[in-house]
Amino acid sequence: IAQDETTSLVFGMPKEAIALGAAKEVLPIDAIAPRLRELCLINTSFFEN
Repeated sequence: IAQDETTSLVFGMPKEAIALGAAKEVLPIDAIAPRLRELCLINTSFFEN
């Protein structure tokens, strides 16, 4: 996940991650934490054993 250009104060690292294809998603800063939480909750069965 990389921060989008619009909400970045310095877009250097996110820009490079996007250019390299290393970012599967590009989101505004306020959407990153909720998205990470969502991804963590997708498959919790790994932690149940």
